[in-house]
Amino acid sequence: MAVYAELAVTRDQFQQLMAVATSDDAPFDAIVVWKTSRFAVSLEDAISLRDRRRRAGAKLLSVTEKGIDD
Repeated sequence: MAVYAELAVTRDQFQQLMAVATSDDAPFDAIVVWKTSRFAVSLEDAISLRDRRRRAGAKLLSVTEKGIDD
């Protein structure tokens, strides 16, 4: 199990998380965030990340928001 906590995650580490989450042998099928606003730095980034996740079958789940991929 891998845990990426925002306090310790740099953008480089976030990119590593996304590489793992969207790889062919991803060890998990969901990314859990507190708020989706913390997940992407721009609308363009959010769309790109959403497309990569969906192609890989990784859901984005929010602890505080409904209706993302739940």
